[in-house]
Amino acid sequence: MDADRMLIIGIIISIFLIIGIVFYINISTPKGLSDIEREKLEKVIVEDASQRYPDADIVEIIDRKRINNTYEFKVRVTWNYTSICPIRYHLYYYYPSQHLVPKLPEKILSNCDFCKEGNCIIAFEEEAIQASVNMPECKKVREFVEEKNALPEVKKVGNLWVVKWSSVDESYVVTISEDGKLKGIEKI
Repeated sequence: MDADRMLIIGIIISIFLIIGIVFYINISTPKGLSDIEREKLEKVIVEDASQRYPDADIVEIIDRKRINNTYEFKVRVTWNYTSICPIRYHLYYYYPSQHLVPKLPEKILSNCDFCKEGNCIIAFEEEAIQASVNMPECKKVREFVEEKNALPEVKKVGNLWVVKWSSVDESYVVTISEDGKLKGIEKI
């Protein structure tokens, strides 16, 4: 009789433990964000980043992902986008763990010396812009941009970056691979 009673007590304790664990997991795991909640959250994040960096040309969320119980939002902040020296930072916002307070910015491109030796990996538009005027073979493009106040248009085609510098009456197109090799300069 004592063995049966101990078995029943053990089963009852096990059931309560399982219920407790399920309850704990259920209340400690954030539910997925609805589309409306995500849109509101992203609007707050972009507004916050814009207020922190009011002189930036571009502030936008470029990536979002869920890591365990936290959402990570990666924000691009770019200054001087249409110049020969754009600057790019990334901010990371975490929700709910950091209550949308970003950690220190990651400086992606913070000076004007990118790719001056020609050995560079190009991952972002701003790097392509700087490489298109800083690579040793691009001296005439830089002179053109400075003389004509040309503005850049950047697009990625496969593994190539195409930077078109346009003034009122003429343009240069510089094509560079992601691994920093100049593929062509064309005057249009």
